Amino acid sequence: MYDMHSHILPGIDDGADSWDEAVAMAKIAEQDGTRVLVATSHFYEEVWPNSPESIIDLTRELGEKLEEEGVSIKVIPAMEVYITRELADLYKDQRLLTINDNKRYLLVELPTQEFPTYTEQVLFQLQVLGVTPIIAHPERNPEVFTRPERLEAMVERGILVQINAGSLLGNNGREVQKFTEMLMQDNLVHLLGSDAHGSEKRRPLVHKAIKRIEAILPQDKANAIVAENPRKVIAGEDVEVLRPKYTQRSRKKGFLGLW
Repeated sequence: MYDMHSHILPGIDDGADSWDEAVAMAKIAEQDGTRVLVATSHFYEEVWPNSPESIIDLTRELGEKLEEEGVSIKVIPAMEVYITRELADLYKDQRLLTINDNKRYLLVELPTQEFPTYTEQVLFQLQVLGVTPIIAHPERNPEVFTRPERLEAMVERGILVQINAGSLLGNNGREVQKFTEMLMQDNLVHLLGSDAHGSEKRRPLVHKAIKRIEAILPQDKANAIVAENPRKVIAGEDVEVLRPKYTQRSRKKGFLGLW
């Protein structure tokens, strides 16, 4: 199993605060069935100005500690990059770390409560540079929640979407859960992550969410989200992006008024 979003590297963002905590998180993930975990440490220049080099070094060190502890999880270096107008310039200046440093896929985080007017322009600039943006947990963004056609438009242009396991299991409320299910049914989801931040709260668990995906979607589409797409993203290979289905729910209601 793959976990495509976690904050397991210690002391560099709001995730694990020590090596002991990082190892504890890895042990929880292993017990849950995860075999590959992507360490998507935050990059936000004003708060967490982490460098690719520091994340790669910490990932290597964590891998060594896990080997010593007998934990058979492979940790992949990456960033969760907070969207700003300067992302393309930051990438050109080699300040941003793509998933597995493959220069192909970059996890991008939208603000919690808004959808910046420059979002589509910035994502297009990254695509021009050969980088495919992956939108992190858009189901948590109220602007996407009320206007899912914004997400549909991005997916039509080849942008990928990652949802959180907790959203699919109802941890963020029933309406977010229903919305996340709708996104999957509309071909608007490509990857799954725990968005884990610790061993006690927001833990690195994805197994139940995978079972939920398999219960909702046809086998081929479920397998793409939980196995094929993660493997391809980590390897820097092309991911098939299906055309959005435009259900009546997303077009007609748009989940207005639920926030």
